[in-house]
Amino acid sequence: MGELGAKPTRWLRAAVWLCVVLVALGGVHPCTGARIFERRHAATQEDPASWLEAHRLERWTERFRSSSSSLLDSSTTMTSLSVNETTVAWSGDFVRVRLPQDELKLVFDDDEELSSSSRGLTYLCLFQGLEFLNHEAWPTTPIKWKLLEPEDLERGHVDARMLNMGTTPLHFALMVHDDHADTVRFVALSDGIEFEYPDYPVGVHLAVGREATTLVAQWTTFDAINASRPYEPVVEVTDLETGSKFVFGGDEVARTVTYGREDLCGAPANSAGWVEPGYQHSVEMRRTGAALRGSALVPGRRYAYRVGDFKRGMRGDEAMVFWAPVDPSALVGDDDDDKVYTILAFADMGEYPDDGFDDQGKEIETEPSVRVARMVAEEAEWAARDGQVLAVHNGDISYARGYGAIWHSFFAQIEPLASRVPYMTTIGNHERDWPNSGDRYGGQDSGGECGVPYMSRLAMPRQQGPDKPWYSFRWGPVHFVQLSTEHPFERGTEQHEWAMGALEAVNRTETPWLVAGFHRPMYIDSTYCDASNASDCKVADDLRFAFRYLFYQYRVDMTWVGHHHSYQRTCAVDLAKGCDDKSGLGLVNLVVGNAGAVLTANLELEMPSWFQVAKLVHGYTKFEVTRKRISLKSIDVDGNVIDEWSKSSP
Repeated sequence: MGELGAKPTRWLRAAVWLCVVLVALGGVHPCTGARIFERRHAATQEDPASWLEAHRLERWTERFRSSSSSLLDSSTTMTSLSVNETTVAWSGDFVRVRLPQDELKLVFDDDEELSSSSRGLTYLCLFQGLEFLNHEAWPTTPIKWKLLEPEDLERGHVDARMLNMGTTPLHFALMVHDDHADTVRFVALSDGIEFEYPDYPVGVHLAVGREATTLVAQWTTFDAINASRPYEPVVEVTDLETGSKFVFGGDEVARTVTYGREDLCGAPANSAGWVEPGYQHSVEMRRTGAALRGSALVPGRRYAYRVGDFKRGMRGDEAMVFWAPVDPSALVGDDDDDKVYTILAFADMGEYPDDGFDDQGKEIETEPSVRVARMVAEEAEWAARDGQVLAVHNGDISYARGYGAIWHSFFAQIEPLASRVPYMTTIGNHERDWPNSGDRYGGQDSGGECGVPYMSRLAMPRQQGPDKPWYSFRWGPVHFVQLSTEHPFERGTEQHEWAMGALEAVNRTETPWLVAGFHRPMYIDSTYCDASNASDCKVADDLRFAFRYLFYQYRVDMTWVGHHHSYQRTCAVDLAKGCDDKSGLGLVNLVVGNAGAVLTANLELEMPSWFQVAKLVHGYTKFEVTRKRISLKSIDVDGNVIDEWSKSSP
C-alpha cells in the first residue's frame, strides 16, 4: 500500500467502487435518513435458521417505528413476567427478567430451532408506561428490545441495564411477532419498574462557557419541579490543590429548561418516539454580578465537582474531576510554548445498548459507537493526567431521530468522557432537519425534533437566540468558529454575517490556530452528487462558494466536519483548489464522521486530487496542539493509526 496516507491503488479503488454499486442496489445515502442496505436472504421454510437471520428485526422494527399502523392479536391472556427488582436504585443498574418457560416452548421446539409451524419471532421489549397495549395503533415505541434466542430459553433469564428515563414506570413485555399473519401476540408483562432517586443527576457533561476560562456543567433530573418543589441547580467544586470548596449557582449563571410534545415539529418525536425528556439543568462556573461576587476557577488548576440541588440531591464521584481552562491571553510570551493541549475530534457517533438489546434496528447501525466512546473516554482520562483535554463532536450526536429514549442512552454512553472534559458540538441533520421548520433542506432526518432536544440538552456558548446554534469559543491556543450547515449559510444570511464578524474578531496572537467546525463537508470524496440541495457534492459546492474566500482571507487552518461516515483528509487546499502544503496558507479539511454510524460506502473510483486520505473505518482523531505546532493521529477501533499529519505555525 505504500507510505501511510498515500493514495489507494487503482484496483483497490475499483473494488470499493464495485461494493458501492452492490450496496446501492439495497438503498441510498444514509445521511439523508434513507436505507443504505438491508439483509436479503433466499431463506425457505425448510431452513429456519436462515429464515430467522433474514427476518431479524426487519419488518418488526418497521412496525416499532410506525405511529399509525399495527395489527395486534389480543386473544391471548398475558401472564406475569417476573423481574428481580421493581425499584432500581441507580441509573445504569441491571435487573434480571425471568422468562416464562411454558409460553416460550410454544415458539422454540425441542431441537432449539425456530418452529416452522408458529413462524414466530419472540422479543423482550422495554416500554415506558402501558400505552403500547392500545390495540388500534402503536402509540409508543419500545425503549429497546432483544430478539430471544434458544440459549436465552435455556438460561431462563435475560439481564438488562436500566437507565433512568422519567417517573413513568418501565415495563418489560414478552411479545411474539408472526411474520406471515402480520400479528403481534403479547405473551407476558412485567410489573412497573421505577427508580428510587428520580432527582439523581444523570447525563452529566461539561462545556466551555461564554468566557474562555469558564466551564458549564449540565445534567438531567426527572422528579417534578413546581412552585412548591423548586429546583435550584448548583455546582460545588473542590480545589484539589488547596482543598477549598465553593459553590456556583443563582439566577445569573444557572438555568433549568425542558420541552414538551407541543414544542416538537412532528412524528415520531411528538408521538410514538416520545419519552419524558426530564429537566435539563446547567450552571456556568463564573463570578456573578457587577462586583463579580464569589470565587472563580483558577486557570490550569484541577477541581473535583458535584452537581444537583442541595435540598433535592447532589451527585459527585471520584471520576468527576476537570482542569479549569487556561486564559489564552496568558499564553502569549509564556516560556512554555511547547505545552501540549489534547483535542479529541469525531462526528456521527450515536449510541447503542451494551447489554445485548437493540434500540436502532436496521435504520442506522450505530453499534461501533460503544467501542469508540470507550476509546475516547480512556484517551481523555490518560491525557488529562498531564494537562488539558477537549472533545469536539461536530454533528449527528445521538441519532435519536425522534425517539427520545436514545438521547438518554447517548448521554449515559458519553458521560465517562463528557463529565471530565469540555464536550463541544455542532448541530447535524439528524438533530435539526424537518420540513417547513426553518432548516436549509426540508428533509425529515430529525424525526420531528427540529433541533429542540439538541438546543435544550447541549448548553453551548450560543448568544444569538433560539434556533441559532452557531457560536465561537477559545480553548488553549485554538480558536473555534462553530457553524450550522443545517441553517441557511449563503452570503448575506444572518449566519454568514455572524461568521464574518466572528472570524474578524479572532486574535491570532492569543490563539495562533483557527478551526472552523460544522457538520456537512466543504470538500468531500463521495459519489452522492445528484442535483438535490442536500447531496454531498451540491452542499460542498455551496459551502465553498459561501466560505472559501472568507476562510482564506482570515487564514483558517482547518475545517472539522462529519456527515459522510468515513475518515477523509485533504491537502492544504489553496484558492484554485490545488494543493499548497508549503506556504502554510492552504486550508486542510478533515472529515471525522466515522465515530459509530454505519460507514458510507460511496467513495469515488478515483480519489479527488485534493484528497490525501479517504478510509472507511470507524474510529476517532486525536490532536496534540502547542502554540507552535498542530498534529493529528487518526485511530481506528482496533487501535491502529490510519493517518498522521502535522503543521508548524508560520
